[in-house]
Amino acid sequence: MWISRKQLSPRLVALLPRLLDEADTDIAPYDLYRCYAEMLAHVQTWEPLRMLVDRALISPDEDIREVGGIFMRLYGPLLDEGTSPA
Repeated sequence: MWISRKQLSPRLVALLPRLLDEADTDIAPYDLYRCYAEMLAHVQTWEPLRMLVDRALISPDEDIREVGGIFMRLYGPLLDEGTSPA
């Protein structure tokens, strides 16, 4: 089944906080955020990536903030647009 980015993005926005909050504690937080950020960038879902980056940048965990900074530098202009191509 094929799903467009336009359909996928709001689903990921709704799901992502729960995925991050209920993550397996065996996975390092840096790796978890980095993996999700890479996946979201790969499928070009900018709204959920922006949400993850924003959340990472305010984290008390320095490693998680690092992920936010990396992806803001890499994709900042696209994140500011807040839209994904159809």
